[in-house]
This record gives sequence, C-alpha cells and structure tokens, in this order.
Amino acid sequence: MTQGHPHPTPDASPRPADRALERDLAVLRGESAAPASTRRRRRGRWVVAILLLLALGGYAVWRSLNAPPEVSLVTVAWRDVGAPAVTLSASGYLEAHRQITLSSKAQGKIVEMPVAESQRVAAGDLIARLESEEARASLALARAEYDDAARELRRVLSLSERGAASTAEVDRARTQQAVARARRDLAQVAIDNREIRAPIDGTVIRKIRDVGEFLTIGVTAEGDPGTALVTLADLSSLEVALEVGETEISKVAIGAVALVTPEAMPRKRYLADVIEIAAMADRQKGIVPVTVRIREPDPALLPEMSAKVSFLASEPTGTIEVLRAAPTAAVIERDGRRVVFTVDDNVARAVPVAGRETDDGYFVLEEGPQEGTPLVDSPPRTLQDGDPVALGAS
Repeated sequence: MTQGHPHPTPDASPRPADRALERDLAVLRGESAAPASTRRRRRGRWVVAILLLLALGGYAVWRSLNAPPEVSLVTVAWRDVGAPAVTLSASGYLEAHRQITLSSKAQGKIVEMPVAESQRVAAGDLIARLESEEARASLALARAEYDDAARELRRVLSLSERGAASTAEVDRARTQQAVARARRDLAQVAIDNREIRAPIDGTVIRKIRDVGEFLTIGVTAEGDPGTALVTLADLSSLEVALEVGETEISKVAIGAVALVTPEAMPRKRYLADVIEIAAMADRQKGIVPVTVRIREPDPALLPEMSAKVSFLASEPTGTIEVLRAAPTAAVIERDGRRVVFTVDDNVARAVPVAGRETDDGYFVLEEGPQEGTPLVDSPPRTLQDGDPVALGAS
C-alpha cells in the first residue's frame, strides 16, 4: 500500500489572518500592490496628520501676531539740568569746619544754663553758671585781706618818710600786699571759672548737661568729659568727609568742583570745592579720605547728615536746576502731540506731556507724570492707548 500526502481537508485551508499576513509581506517585498481599501486608509491618516500640523502652525502664527508687545520700563526721576559731566560719585557725612565740646574748668552744681539746642550764640555769651557761694565768700575774704595789706603798706611808707620805719619793714609790707593781691586775684579767677562763656560764634548742636546736674572730673556713661556742657559748631563753614576708593582717587584733585546732594533733601544741590586729600590711604579699607567744603551752606544743612557728592568734570557755566525728566526715547508723537505710555495692570495708558529736550538724552517734564512713575521705553509704533503689553525682563 503506497503512502501519499493526505489531501487537504476543509479544516487545513489557510486562515484569513494568515492570508492577510502573506499579503502584507508580499506588498512589503514589492511582489504585489496593497488593496485599494488599505491605500485609502493610509491616505486618510496622512491627510489628517497634515491638516493637524497646518492647524497647529496657523495657531502659533496667529498667537504670535496677536500677542501683546513686550516692553521695558524706565522711570521719571529728578535730574541735574545744566551740570557738567560727573567723573566720580561718593557718599559721606556733613561736619562743621570748626566744632568744639565746651567744658568747665571748675567742678560743681549747675544753677543756670540759658542756652538750648540749635540756639546761636556769640563769643562771650553765658553758657552756664555753677554754684558759687563758697567761692564768693573766699573772694570777699581775699579782698578784705588785700585792703588791710594795702593800708598797712601806706602806714609803713608814711612812717618811713619820717624815719620811723626801716627799709625791712617797708619791704615786708610790700610783700604782704603782693601776696594779698595774688590771693584776691586767684579768688576772682575761681569765680570767673564758674561762669562758662562761649569761646566762638556758633550754634549749640548738642546740649550735654542741664540745670541741677553736678560737674566732676571723669568721664560720663556716654563717653563725654565729666565737666562737658555743650557742643558748639560754626555752621557758616560746612564740609563733607568722604572715603574714595584708592583705585578712583586719581579722578579727584585739590580745587576740583563737586556737587553735594543731602540725602534728606534730594532736590537740593550745593556747589563745593575739594580742599583736602589725605596724605595716606587706609590699607585695611582700601580708601583715601577726601574733604570737600560747601561754598554757600544754609541753615537747612546740619552736621552728621549723610550726603552724596558728585565730582564734576568742570566748573558749571550757569545755574544747575533740579528738574523732573524722562529718557527722550520714552516720549513719542501721537496725533500731533507728545505722549508717554504708563503701564497699569499690563495695560498701556497714553499720557500727554509738555517740556523740552536736554543735550544728554533726556526730556524735561514741565507737564506729565510725577517722579517715580514707570514709563514704556521706546514704545512700538503700533502701541495705542489701552493696548495690553507684556513686561520684559529688566
């Protein structure tokens, strides 16, 4: 009996999944084409993908075209209009050219002190008077002794003229009178020392003691001498003590002009001159002490005020004005008028301004926003009042 391959039965025919796999492999090998339905599905997927990419690209373009412009801000500030270029700036403190702490030579209780802080006094004015009953009694005794010695000398001289007194007696009487005079004068000095008077014209910038306090030798808890009464300063001559970095000291010279701005009065300016550059640097700090003297101080300036000093390249040729200004780039033309743009909650607001341009790139605001107001720097041509804006990194 011959064996042969069994004839395939209906159960051994290829399954649909196998046929689909063989067909896909044949398509990949290029032996046959994909069915029309498959090609249609693939084309549909590509069309959907392309349309999606086009939509995303269109949205990105639309968003970039409609996004608010990114702007940077500048600030309205006070500027020195008419001042020459600044070569260097430094900070320091005001001090009087002549300042003294007035003390008493005598010790004792203060019974009178007719001065107050900030009061001007002239040389010779009474500052304080100490208790002096004992000193006055000593003076009265010394005067009486002197008068007695003077009478005795006159008596001895009279006797000497008649030959009734020797030369030794005359000399002794003269010596007694001289001793009595010295005691009287010493007692008077003790009285004078209990009346303390101003040695200079000046202003009482600090009152250290008051009526009822006792002056004694030593040092107070605040570090003042125990007999100190007041601190006097001649405010007609004020200076600013500065510390300039040793790498910058070459920019400063004796006689150079400077502009002083007190921190307490930022709109005030005072011209000053460099009067002293220390002969030695501070190597620990890396600085050189410099002193400038204010030309025309006024009563508003007080010792120990902090101040900024700007060293100028040259002497000013005119008046220096402190005016409100903004960078010229922030001022633009809109509908025939000059405006700046302020920003309120990321919305630009056009504000009309009036003024004039300076030579150093600023616009003096005679009308417009106040000091400290932020403005859009170099506004875009298309920016209008009410447009949203995005603030860029400063």
